[in-house]
Amino acid sequence: MSAEEYQRFVMLNRLASKSVSRAPEEHKPPLIEGHEAFKMLKERQESGAAIEFFGAGETGRDAEETDADRIKRSEGHDFVWLRQITIVDRGAHRYVTMLLEFVDQSKTSFSVVDTSNLKGRDITGGKNERGGVSCHVLVRLPIKQHDDGVYRCAIESVHHVNRGMIEAFICRQLRRWAHANDLTYEVHARDKKGRMQAKEYRYTPRLELHSDVGRSLSFATTGGKELARR
Repeated sequence: MSAEEYQRFVMLNRLASKSVSRAPEEHKPPLIEGHEAFKMLKERQESGAAIEFFGAGETGRDAEETDADRIKRSEGHDFVWLRQITIVDRGAHRYVTMLLEFVDQSKTSFSVVDTSNLKGRDITGGKNERGGVSCHVLVRLPIKQHDDGVYRCAIESVHHVNRGMIEAFICRQLRRWAHANDLTYEVHARDKKGRMQAKEYRYTPRLELHSDVGRSLSFATTGGKELARR
């Protein structure tokens, strides 16, 4: 199959930046721009901590539990991890490409077929080998344009990896970065005696995934073409 004929199914989506805190409603936390959020993810990937388990449960003590303890506690559960992340500038935009891999702990073998006699058999992995499937997530960020906190993205359509898992992975990772780095902002409000008081609140950035449409695109002929709504 030639490069021109090679197609992969992707889903067009939007990532929306949002920040949450326990401060009073009128004192909203600052928004984290996309390039800063992905720098946080890249930092965690480089440290080996960009992994999220499903079914292991959250302790609610992100600031106290180390990543090493969390990973050890979650052994045996399915997980998604960030295998690779690249950030490059092209023209008027910055592109982030993430390679996410889902590992299914129940998959210990896979089928193969002998093409000479069409007989099939299962090949069993090693003691710690499990079945995995990968997908790419491509996000477009502004460089000099106004950053409104909403970013076009495309997600490779892969069985077992859905949008909910991808959003959960990104948001949990950003939350862990925020707790580890004590991300706070200052709020000025009047106390009961009418005096202005300053108080610091922790806040957590999020990148929420909003579905757009599903579409088959040819990655081989992009040639720098921009993702666009049609």
